[in-house]
Amino acid sequence: MSTASRLFYGEGIRGVGVDRVMAEADVAHGIGEEVCGTGFRGCPFINATAEYPDRESAVHQAVLRHRAWFREVLRGAFGRLGAADPSQSADAMVAMRDGAMVAGYLGDARAARAVLEHGVAVLVAAA
Repeated sequence: MSTASRLFYGEGIRGVGVDRVMAEADVAHGIGEEVCGTGFRGCPFINATAEYPDRESAVHQAVLRHRAWFREVLRGAFGRLGAADPSQSADAMVAMRDGAMVAGYLGDARAARAVLEHGVAVLVAAA
């Protein structure tokens, strides 16, 4: 958000493309690096809930709290971007992240990263 604010303020909203904001802020690249990392075995939070499927377990509850926090951070970011529905945009981003983590583990990690970066670009551009 600070990168987008800096670029938009300094160069204007129309003068700065989404690709540039994403590149300078390293938006999708941070998650992409994780997905492509050596020894990556999928999302540790999703893996933890698979080991503790009882929603009332302390582990499962901790993961749900983390996801709620992550979603709220994204909702706030999309709200500041002016998204028409920041909650729906946050839900889409969480789903894309989850999908990229699974795809990175089960398939071609580089392809998963590219799809995630594309999805984030489309989502941010729609905001």
